[in-house]
Amino acid sequence: MRQLLWIWILLSIVGPVRAQNQDSLLARVIFIGDAGQIDAGQTLVIMDAAAKIIKDKTKVVYLGDNIYPKGMGLPGSQEELQTKAIMRSQYVPMRKNGAPVYFIPGNHDWDHSGRQGLAKIKQQGDFLKEQQDSLLKLLPPDGCPDPIEINISDEVTLVIIDSEWWLFPYAKDNKAADCACSTEQAILTKLAAIVKKNGNKTILLASHHPFQSYGKHGLRWFFPSPEDLRHQKYQHMVNQINKAMAGSTRIIHVAGHDHGLQFIKGKYTQVVSGSGAKKSAVIKGENSLFADSRHGYVLADVYSGQRIKFRYFVTTARGVEEVFTTIINHHASDNTRSK
Repeated sequence: MRQLLWIWILLSIVGPVRAQNQDSLLARVIFIGDAGQIDAGQTLVIMDAAAKIIKDKTKVVYLGDNIYPKGMGLPGSQEELQTKAIMRSQYVPMRKNGAPVYFIPGNHDWDHSGRQGLAKIKQQGDFLKEQQDSLLKLLPPDGCPDPIEINISDEVTLVIIDSEWWLFPYAKDNKAADCACSTEQAILTKLAAIVKKNGNKTILLASHHPFQSYGKHGLRWFFPSPEDLRHQKYQHMVNQINKAMAGSTRIIHVAGHDHGLQFIKGKYTQVVSGSGAKKSAVIKGENSLFADSRHGYVLADVYSGQRIKFRYFVTTARGVEEVFTTIINHHASDNTRSK
């Protein structure tokens, strides 16, 4: 009888604690990159991520290359219906479970950096607008390079940029759109203003291209293309944006592009989630705490005190499994652990 009494007391204590811990989660952001083709790996990733949506607390961000191989099919093209299906495969499960969905443009969305890039970006955005859903967007819209700010919590802000705009080699000015920024300097000025406005908040800077990577695009030293980190044009973008945002030491970069999962802790923190549908080799470089080349995605759980728990999930023969967890705490020393 006494033993049963102690069990009852223990349960009465543990129950409220568990509920309190669950309630302490302020927000969840799911980051999936390079998910722009329908296959078994992509479907498994999306279905598993959709199951982790907590209604009214979760946002989903697709980190570019939303449609392979060359972006949205233009009206009347052979690719039009297929590319619409690729988009639906990504947003329908998430919207069904109640999460807002934001797509970031990638180089493949810009016609694989081809001449029809601006037209295809506009078409991708127009298709999403046709769904008449205010929680389904291409950001930034209309080929504009404007940094977009989305509040996550009182202590965390998400900032979305179109990194391909910086690298795109053809005409990219959408004169019909009401873009707040039309030059590199205007973008940098706005980013600096965002940093100043957010004071001591943590900023999740989401783009398609990573600012650090140990995947194919990060490691190509010889004859790099503008899509490779070592290229002068790519480096110009990285350096200019870093300078503009130097007023904050609480910036976490999140990107896709390289087809793997990485967590890098160098001069700043870099999360790479680029294996939604494609995968390629990544290595554990000098500043890597985690690297994996399997299909997967990253989940960021936001707690009070600017504490963000990044959880990495990969596909395995048994399904989808969590393989790495790291906590960034800008009010205390960072704590990192792996599974």
